[in-house]
Amino acid sequence: MNFPIVLEIPRATPSNNQVLRAYRNGHAKKRLRQLWELELACALKGNRGPMKRYVEKNRPRMRLTVLCRRKRLLDPDNLRGGLKPILDAAKNIGLIVDDRLEFLDHPDPVQEKCGKMRPVTVIEISPVEVV
Repeated sequence: MNFPIVLEIPRATPSNNQVLRAYRNGHAKKRLRQLWELELACALKGNRGPMKRYVEKNRPRMRLTVLCRRKRLLDPDNLRGGLKPILDAAKNIGLIVDDRLEFLDHPDPVQEKCGKMRPVTVIEISPVEVV
């Protein structure tokens, strides 16, 4: 595998308030997670199999950095809380072993204002060490 893997997803991350309000129902949360699973799998463009095998075989601690380009900036707590569905989706499709600190180095997400351009989420994944 060639690292880092950079995934560009043409969607803004949800805010924590949005996740708590709009996705209260378990079915709605599942749909949101499945949407992000699909977005991540499409962004991998055929590297999903090799990546999943690498993660299952080596069980590495991964660094996942997130850059959110959005029209309105969120406060840091809202931004970080809204990443939970993305982390769950990354775990489910095999990009990371788990979202516990033992397996994930997750620095604070960065956000930029994109103006009139379409919102984009850029996720960079690279191994830190093999556990």
